[in-house]
This record gives sequence, C-alpha cells and structure tokens, in this order.
Amino acid sequence: MKITIEYNDKIFNFEQGYETYIFCAAINNDFDKTHPNELKDFVVLVGECYLKDSNQTPLGALSDYMAENWDKIKNLSRYDILWKNFMNNLTKELKTMNEYKAMAHINSLNGEMAEITVLDKVGDNDYIVDYKGVKCHALFNWFVCAYYADDIYTRVKQ
Repeated sequence: MKITIEYNDKIFNFEQGYETYIFCAAINNDFDKTHPNELKDFVVLVGECYLKDSNQTPLGALSDYMAENWDKIKNLSRYDILWKNFMNNLTKELKTMNEYKAMAHINSLNGEMAEITVLDKVGDNDYIVDYKGVKCHALFNWFVCAYYADDIYTRVKQ
C-alpha cells in the first residue's frame, strides 16, 4: 500500500495508515512550524515507539507527548522515550487522584506490610497517607511497586 499526502506544496509518501495518523498529529501540534526539517524523522520515531510499546499507549497521546518534548527526547532510546511518556502520564493521573487503599511497608512495624489510605500526592514521589489514623509521609518505590510509610519520623501535624 502507498499513501500520498500533499501538504504545503510537498509530497509525503507513507506505507502504513498509522504513519499518516502520526503525520496529521504532527501538523495538529504545529510540529511542521517548529521543526520543519524533522517532520519525516518525527513520523518514523513515533511509529517505532508505538510499535514497540508494551503499554499500548494510544497513538494520539504518544504523538502529542513526543511533539511537545521533541528536542528533549529525539536522541533517546525508544525504551527511554516510552518510559518518560509513561511516567508523564502517570504523574498527570496521580495529580488528579482520589483517595485509595494500598499496602505499604510501615516503619513502626519494622517494614512489615499493612494497609494504608493514600490521601494526596504532595511532591515528587511524596505522598500523604493514613495508617490507622496516623497521617504521615510515604514514598513509592517504582522498582518493587511498593509504598514505604514512615509513621514514626514523618508524621503530619494536624
């Protein structure tokens, strides 16, 4: 299959439908105005990332993220680009989060696990949680997917 797009008196040829979608996303993000000589590179890189993404990120969201952050990410590995996009999306979700229950390693229990309620995200990997009526700070370890709540030294004063 060959798909041809004429845009601004230039001809762009693509072999896959998703490439035309990425091209249109680039135009909608004014990428052609900010990086006129890198439009084809953008389409190729977004396409490679999209095809390798195990998180099944929506193509439009991935295209938008990459257009907004092109200068910072264009020389990164595909894995690093996808990781940064994932973390960006997760951060956005956490900023609008509601309270939820989770398990955490509790300091007063010498690291034993217990249920907490995550109340708020107050900083970069800094959460206010409730453990048995005690509000304290916790962090989330992304590598082991676990919260660590310090109900001894980082209590939140009422």
